[in-house]
Amino acid sequence: MRPVVLRTIALRTNPYDIAIDQRLGLVYVTSVMGGVTVLDAATGMVRYTLPPLVRADVIEPDIPPLVAVDETAGRLYVSNSPNGAPAIIGVFDARTGTLLRRLAAGLGAVALALDAGVGRLYVMSVGQGGRVHTFDTRSGAFVRALYVPVSNNGASVAVDARRGRVYIGTDEGVSVVDARTGSGIRPIPTDDFENHTLAVDDRSGYLVVAGWGASGTDLSIIDARNRHVLHATDTGDVPDAVVVDATTRRIIATSSEEVGAPMGRTTLHVLDLDTGAVVHTDTHVGMNVVVQTIDPRTGRVYLTGDPAGTPEGGDARPGPGRVTVLDGRDGAVLRRLTVGPSPSSVALDGRTRRAFVVNQGAWDPYGKVLVPGSVTVIAT
Repeated sequence: MRPVVLRTIALRTNPYDIAIDQRLGLVYVTSVMGGVTVLDAATGMVRYTLPPLVRADVIEPDIPPLVAVDETAGRLYVSNSPNGAPAIIGVFDARTGTLLRRLAAGLGAVALALDAGVGRLYVMSVGQGGRVHTFDTRSGAFVRALYVPVSNNGASVAVDARRGRVYIGTDEGVSVVDARTGSGIRPIPTDDFENHTLAVDDRSGYLVVAGWGASGTDLSIIDARNRHVLHATDTGDVPDAVVVDATTRRIIATSSEEVGAPMGRTTLHVLDLDTGAVVHTDTHVGMNVVVQTIDPRTGRVYLTGDPAGTPEGGDARPGPGRVTVLDGRDGAVLRRLTVGPSPSSVALDGRTRRAFVVNQGAWDPYGKVLVPGSVTVIAT
């Protein structure tokens, strides 16, 4: 089946992040100012909404709320990061939306990650030079806070549940955390790169590290068990995002044309995970990729973002967003789809075979809404 847009669901809020509970058939969409809209994955209807943990008119959010869902335990985690105050993580019943507890983390939560097998939640924050807070998801108990040099640019996190490791891309390399105890393990040095994007292959334990800095550009395949670099590839661009397809043994990486350019034409690289060889390069994607997602069921890759040349910051973005669907084996373009303005995140639902794209909408330089936020539903 060719991917097609089924519907676009208009929202009253300015949406940002998304997560799906496939068992319950629910889609959770956070708002930039706090709160969550919960949709039915099959119909797109709004099931219920959750108010912000911290009122935006009292304390303005410093970082947009993030969301993660633990399908095994039936728990929903939503971060609220008030300006100048520690982040609050709300723990909700994923079915009913009942608030069960609040967890206190560091200043400015920039990433959430879960390891359902060991029952741990990891909250990456930028305060105090960077911290990762580990919580027991069964009891809500605080486990440990560990210094990790996370920057304001966010943190790329990869969880290897099979080996009990959490990898965090930082300004100083790749930090390694014991998944159960939250304690630090000897980090993996990465030649002083400034930014890192990570992906891990559970089957082999290979860690893919993409980053750039004073030493130039690079994409490395590392055997994380012994910290040995198996293959290193100079992509010639800025690696913005990377995913691994365990079925086809392919690495899908996207990067900007110019090193250091915040916005630019995107280049696609498809590499062999086992050899590091470049299988395919496509410089005609023609969009600024914000997020890329791989469908493990079909091996298709969904590149989502704005058309090339779209300005950053407070400029108006009245034009539509784009989704380019690729064959993950060879990078061939299967379909180009139109979504709402300023897409920010994507989630895939294997049960309904749907992709949900969060569109932040469009606004003018003075903050006036030109196009409201929405969620585009795609049949995969």
